[in-house]
Amino acid sequence: MADEVLFSSLGDLSVTEVMETLVLLTLADRESLFQHPAIVYLGDAAGQGSDTSKIGLIGLDGSDEMAAVGGGETTAISNTALTDASATVAIARQALQYEMSDLARIVDGTGMINLPRFAQSLGGSANMRLTTMVATLVGNFATTAGVSGEDMTVDDWFDATYGLELNSVPGPYLTVLHARQYADWQNSLRSELGVLQWQPATAEQLQLRGPGFKGSFGGSEIFVSSKVVSSGGNRKGGIFGRGAIGCKTGSVPPDPNIPAIYAGPVMVEFERSASAGLTEVVGSLYAGTVEIEDLRGVSIITDA
Repeated sequence: MADEVLFSSLGDLSVTEVMETLVLLTLADRESLFQHPAIVYLGDAAGQGSDTSKIGLIGLDGSDEMAAVGGGETTAISNTALTDASATVAIARQALQYEMSDLARIVDGTGMINLPRFAQSLGGSANMRLTTMVATLVGNFATTAGVSGEDMTVDDWFDATYGLELNSVPGPYLTVLHARQYADWQNSLRSELGVLQWQPATAEQLQLRGPGFKGSFGGSEIFVSSKVVSSGGNRKGGIFGRGAIGCKTGSVPPDPNIPAIYAGPVMVEFERSASAGLTEVVGSLYAGTVEIEDLRGVSIITDA
């Protein structure tokens, strides 16, 4: 039996490997927290005449308390100065570019090397850039909880919550943690007893908010993101109420003469280099984030 047909003897009739039509995404954090209601959306800068906006803060509706007036029924009282403050936010360009050759698109066996798929991907890239910008601010609050170099515990979470309550920050709160902090917090939670209960995210909530949303505890929703800043061997997560962080975007006006896709503040353009046989896909996002009022948030700094 020397003439049997075996795969090992097919020679030029076989190839070493073929590309499967199923292509899996590489590991990456793709969970966006940009649209969470705890983050104040400050609107679109289109047509406002400036790339920078000022957010006013005013001390009304109980910020100043009345006091007893002594000295008789006609005693005049002195004027009280109005408390005010402001924060500014400027939008700036965030961008990402891919470039693909004609030959790569011709021989592509995955169905992934094409303009629509890359344009869709750039939308996700814009969301993750916004998440990074927000997560950076979460670790910058002046008030902090946690112990540098030590695992996060339930006590750290309560200390952060107490900080918000002492500053009269209204809830509900949003907690943003790195996965390392969340894992350590869960480990600590296992030994806790009491009336407070951990409420894991339901399937409906995960569909609405994404897998980064983990559940609720003590009146705060908990969101996990790898974009939480690492510094000095620690992760800098945090907990904050609405009004602590704001985000502003700017939408580029559509132009029929520019081959582009417009999706809110995200613009995806296509640029052709015929001489090189290349097509560029460029995504642009104009956005800015700002810490509006520092006392509305507490950073949680624990071991990385």
